[in-house]
Amino acid sequence: YPLFVALMCVLLADEDRPDWSPRLLLLVPLLALWANLHGSVVLGSALATGYLAWRALCGAYERRPRTSLAYLATGAAAAAAAFATPYGAEIFGYYRSVLENPALKTASAEWQATSFSPANLQFILLALLLVSVASLDARRRFRPSPLLVALCLILGAAAVESVRNQTWFAFPAVAFVTATLSTQVAASRPSIRRPRGVAALGLLALLADVGFV
Repeated sequence: YPLFVALMCVLLADEDRPDWSPRLLLLVPLLALWANLHGSVVLGSALATGYLAWRALCGAYERRPRTSLAYLATGAAAAAAAFATPYGAEIFGYYRSVLENPALKTASAEWQATSFSPANLQFILLALLLVSVASLDARRRFRPSPLLVALCLILGAAAVESVRNQTWFAFPAVAFVTATLSTQVAASRPSIRRPRGVAALGLLALLADVGFV
């Protein structure tokens, strides 16, 4: 979980930069360490590679070949970092054997799809909170971080597909809620001027995140 949070921080910090930053190279040792700790590095590597590929396409569209190549090379390194283990390329077979194993969905509830059961109440509450805050953004014409929105959508869909992904969804969801509420309070928006209401929403988001972890 700390490695996932660190990955989010690196990507979000880069989102507003107009050009490639050497700080993105932190993703490579981060993912290499993650690869030697847990197989969920596949998720982290996919998110990092997808973001870097998107920035590479944006650089090419803006006719900045050096920027595009820098993001493309970093993305390739981030993808390769997921295989930086003592097993080398053989780790790919392990990833496939786990992710494509149908027996896991039968044997473990964590691999099954999310349902409207009490066990999934935290995810449902957090999803409802996220939708409520997003609707507030739409009414106030506040533009949230596109990357944070993308992470919420991608990991939200993954959480619906499998219970085990609910934890990953909680991190960007809580970050989205916190960023939106803090921005609204700073702008002194009338609808959420009451500190108690803001504190209650923030506490609910925090408790939901702690419950997932």
